[in-house]
Amino acid sequence: MHCDYIHYNPVRHQLCQVPQDWQFSSTHRFMAQGFYPPNWGMNDITEMPNSIWDT
Repeated sequence: MHCDYIHYNPVRHQLCQVPQDWQFSSTHRFMAQGFYPPNWGMNDITEMPNSIWDT
């Protein structure tokens, strides 16, 4: 869950369209190692809190 939040953050802050577009992300490594499917974050993403205080 924490990695999902970190990997999706550039999209959430409108720095890119999908997590894979963010060149500095470790998302690419997670996909290569099989932790994420190739289309992770391109479709529906699980509900993300608006801030770290939303739980």
